[in-house]
Amino acid sequence: MNYQLVIQFPITDASADDFDRLIMIETELGIVLRDQHDVDGHHLGAGEMNIFIHTDNPREAFRLARDVLSKADLETIVVAFREMTGEDYSVIWPENFDSEFGVK
Repeated sequence: MNYQLVIQFPITDASADDFDRLIMIETELGIVLRDQHDVDGHHLGAGEMNIFIHTDNPREAFRLARDVLSKADLETIVVAFREMTGEDYSVIWPENFDSEFGVK
């Protein structure tokens, strides 16, 4: 797989509920994406939760994941990808994102 897709969610208090929600979404994504993309795990950082997906087509992976993500409030997430060997991310959601994206 040539790309890493990152789905990033904000967290407010790093509670057990946030972690449970992350695991639920990660599991559902694994089911939806299993035939073409590889859900590679998650990370909880300072104020954010991230799910990592290895893929050859990040836009297609996001398109397939949208139904799962809409249950998790699509308005609060940021989705970006980079080449596996790269460092710079390209944000694909939200379409009008104008901040710098990174994984903490």
